[in-house]
Amino acid sequence: MSISELGHELELAAYSSYYPVYYTAVSTGLRQAELCGLRWRDLGLDLLSLSVNQVLYKRMVICEVKPPKTQHSRRRVNLTPKLTLFLEDHKAERGTLYWRLAGKPLPLDSLVFGFLDKPYDPSILSHDFAIIAKKAGIEGVKNKPALFLHPHYNYQLRAGVAE
Repeated sequence: MSISELGHELELAAYSSYYPVYYTAVSTGLRQAELCGLRWRDLGLDLLSLSVNQVLYKRMVICEVKPPKTQHSRRRVNLTPKLTLFLEDHKAERGTLYWRLAGKPLPLDSLVFGFLDKPYDPSILSHDFAIIAKKAGIEGVKNKPALFLHPHYNYQLRAGVAE
């Protein structure tokens, strides 16, 4: 996937309710399970960073939050200023929605990408992304978003190295 293909795909994804996940994935190179397990308390927006402390896996029909598989997977990731502002806006929107629906402030332990206390289903994210990839004319994206599969490749794309 080239940088222009990725840019076109993100333009199409802007109309998806899952856009915050995709934008964060492209900006950080986090894997799908890491994104789905991300909590508000894991974000250090004032420090332009986030910490990967848990992941969300789906086996059969059950979504389960677990610690990362290896010690190396538990890490701190730097954020760009643009992504930090985007996540601050996302948090404000989610906080307002949570207040309206639950009548209380957004808990720090709630997931960044989910609805109320329910995580986004990874298989639905994958399906939604595959539809976007097909609309963008990108071949080879089937079950999982390509940008969730190879974080290092995403880093190269963001750095302008890979084409």
